[in-house]
Amino acid sequence: MSANGQDTWHEANQRYLTEALAVVREALERHAAAAGGETPDAESEASPARARLAEAAERLGAPSALETLCRAFALSSFEREVLMLCAGPELEASFGALCAAAQGDPQRVRPTLGLALAALPEAHWSALTPGAALRYWRLIEVGAGDSLAASPLRIDERVLHHLTGLRTLDEHLAGFVRPVADGAEDLVDSHREVAEAAAAVWTAGKGEAVVQLVGGEGAAKRRVAAAAVARLGRGLHVMPAEVLPPAPHDLDVLMRLWQREAVLGGSALLVDCDDPSGDAARRRLVERFLEGTGGPLLVASRERLRLEHRSTVTLEVKKPTAAEQRRLWLEALGSEAPLANGGVDHLVSHFDLAAPAIRDVSRQAL
Repeated sequence: MSANGQDTWHEANQRYLTEALAVVREALERHAAAAGGETPDAESEASPARARLAEAAERLGAPSALETLCRAFALSSFEREVLMLCAGPELEASFGALCAAAQGDPQRVRPTLGLALAALPEAHWSALTPGAALRYWRLIEVGAGDSLAASPLRIDERVLHHLTGLRTLDEHLAGFVRPVADGAEDLVDSHREVAEAAAAVWTAGKGEAVVQLVGGEGAAKRRVAAAAVARLGRGLHVMPAEVLPPAPHDLDVLMRLWQREAVLGGSALLVDCDDPSGDAARRRLVERFLEGTGGPLLVASRERLRLEHRSTVTLEVKKPTAAEQRRLWLEALGSEAPLANGGVDHLVSHFDLAAPAIRDVSRQAL
């Protein structure tokens, strides 16, 4: 409880998650009782947990992490409860024993496909196929078993962290992407205009368009990209083009994992193709990645990429204008600027430098 007596979102989200788990617990207890020969009476068919879940939902100032995830991946009510069934052993120590009791086997402390189909309401086998949302987006993992129905289920760790309200990067993406921290505070006016134009591409309803940032130097394009996605309330990650795996299966896995991360983490991705040593094969690999991945995407390159199946908007990031460079020199030199005696204008007229270069030279001179 916060100091003013109101629940924080994290507190309310945790309460909602606990009650969502209690709904699945009720279903397992009912299934275990039926397997033991008990016949529940009409009164026991009522669901106190669902009533508490509805109350917890009313206390949420914003949608819960579970609701956000279910909406983003279009999960059915059965798929939602399968997800909670898999989360149970990770969140409650006693949940494993309940799974074992419901399956009539003290060794089966993990839920299985068979248990999900037998114990949860509105069950349908199609929800557990490889092409359905739970497995396609790797929300759950299916372990090895004597049969498919007996295969144990486990929730993906990144998904579990999301449900509890934690913001973490998927460990499988750690070697491919990194966050970009620098943004709008470092932008000159001409670059800010490019950032605003990039953000307008998505706010105008062109959510599937890839924004291409060409020209300029890499650091400027990263700052422009960060400022653009910040206007959408998102963070930015950057991925060097050279880390893309050439094997089709590995590339497909990477595309799905990033698209899932874009949903869970609320982030956009900048693919950095500025390396002049990139060959034609690498270029085609980048194009395949951009065409097959959803969510807000930007690409930084020296030349425009041509995508066949996805719309693109190309924006040029030029070096700061002469007036902007002059202002950068004056800001970087600080109190020493008046001593330059016109030297700043001389620097601007003879050197066409990007903002980081101006700051570096000024630091060395000071």
